Amino acid sequence: MPPATQDPPWPRLLTMAPSEPLKFASAVLLIGFIVVVFVDLVPVTGEPVGVWALTFGNGGPIEWVQWALLGLTAIAASFLSARLQSSFFYLFGFVAVLLLIEDAGDPRHRLSVYVRAAAGEEIVGVPTSTVVELIYYAALAAVPLYAFWKYRNEVWFFTSARRYLLWGYGLYAVAALASATRRLGAYEALGLMIDDALGGRLPMGPYEPGEGHLQFVDGVLEESIELLAAACLLGLVLACASEARTARDQQRDDSADSTG
Repeated sequence: MPPATQDPPWPRLLTMAPSEPLKFASAVLLIGFIVVVFVDLVPVTGEPVGVWALTFGNGGPIEWVQWALLGLTAIAASFLSARLQSSFFYLFGFVAVLLLIEDAGDPRHRLSVYVRAAAGEEIVGVPTSTVVELIYYAALAAVPLYAFWKYRNEVWFFTSARRYLLWGYGLYAVAALASATRRLGAYEALGLMIDDALGGRLPMGPYEPGEGHLQFVDGVLEESIELLAAACLLGLVLACASEARTARDQQRDDSADSTG
């Protein structure tokens, strides 16, 4: 009898529990919030300095973790696409790379500068940057939406992955829509509301008050949502990998029983 064929070993990354990225992201956020509370709001270290702007701002530690999760998602999805011959995960890995480029490089801001130079500060009464970012995010969202619509059977089959897919897609949709429209006044109003609730103790760091309120929401709230979304995307891939691995093990056991 020929020896039973064995699948190549799975990378350690893809043997992680699907809930681990979300637990890790939640722990990172908790640490970040504790730092902000005890440095900026209590404060126990002397004069508050606006550490929230360093922790949650562009290029800060919260974004580093998000970039790492997106990079791991791209790697894991690429491996899974090859192992399962899945077009969905091929596109999903590509989406993770696009999200990583967007979050680390902010190409939409550069694009907005070019369009403002050509079209002015407003288009049909709406800030040009808002129009550009809405179009940009719509184009970016088209890729994962197409992947799910076209190849949904390849991922919806994995029941434990569904909640990660819905939460990951949903949280990124909220973050993208909020980010694209942040210059319409809602961020400043929400930041001011939070500052008032804190008794006006929120330090503005390097920003003027109005811009500081916007940047607080843009950083602390929006980056938190994006970090949780990135964790859900990695959790989606890990959940699918876990179910696929279990199914193949069961198939081998059934095959061995039938030939034994």
